[in-house]
Amino acid sequence: MRLLGVIVGVALATQLMAACANVDRSLIFFTNTTTGLEVSTGSASTDPVRIIVGYKRQEGVLNPVYDKDGIDIVSKDTSGHPVERVKKYRDEAYSVIAKYQGGASAGAGGASASSTNGQWFATGRAATLLAEQPGIAGAVTGNSAVADAAAKQAQTLKITDATREANLSLLINVDEGMERLGKDGDKDAQALRDRLVALDAAPYRPDFIAYSYNYKPEAATLSSRPYEQPAPPTSFRHVITLWDALNLSIAGLRDALTSGSTLTEPPATTAITQDRRSALTLELSKLETLRTGFEDKLSREPAVVDAVDYFVKAVRVK
Repeated sequence: MRLLGVIVGVALATQLMAACANVDRSLIFFTNTTTGLEVSTGSASTDPVRIIVGYKRQEGVLNPVYDKDGIDIVSKDTSGHPVERVKKYRDEAYSVIAKYQGGASAGAGGASASSTNGQWFATGRAATLLAEQPGIAGAVTGNSAVADAAAKQAQTLKITDATREANLSLLINVDEGMERLGKDGDKDAQALRDRLVALDAAPYRPDFIAYSYNYKPEAATLSSRPYEQPAPPTSFRHVITLWDALNLSIAGLRDALTSGSTLTEPPATTAITQDRRSALTLELSKLETLRTGFEDKLSREPAVVDAVDYFVKAVRVK
């Protein structure tokens, strides 16, 4: 009997990553993999090939969150200037993500075989950024269906202060475009628009006070009234209109509070008191919180994401 034995050893690899000047709080990632592959055949050419594959693996992370000194430590740059304060306890452990993948193959016509081993890992901010990527689920599991599902789930509108107006205009175009496509006989577009129309209800109908700011050098005015909810029939445009009104109210109230002009609230003709200014500052904070929740939900709303995706693809085709 002929025997071919191949032993592949992957030696211990230690990666030390310092998070700050304090070495006692550094993260240590270590791994050890030993892979064995045995391939044998009988003396006759018709004897089957016998393959045995095995591996032993050890992996660990030392991920400290405690500072042994028990007080804040001031790190300094090369010039001796303080650059960072290190807490006694970290708010959370450093992020770690890793994957190991191995395989083996053999030729049917003789005693030939091969084995493969691969691994990657990331720590800290790099691990966090990887975990946020839509393709990470597929990369970790090796399953394309999981990757597709994760990518779909990760689709959102990117709403920020810089993109808010652009996204508002986009949704107006999507609403009008899906309506036209539906009237042209596109059943898929009509079904998606029906889903958008169904959003014209809670929680996309919050009640709030709408503000309107009118600047005059001698005396600026701030008007307010409860936001008037649109009447039936339901329409996705109502959601867009409310969002726009919420944006205008926040902008107007913020401008009123930061203006150097005397501020009045009609029908009163005298300037607002400091207590009223404080109350308006609190109201501004509430409106901003309301908008943040509204935009976060809207940006992740499956009906919105699907409609935008469909509309953009339809535009590209045309």
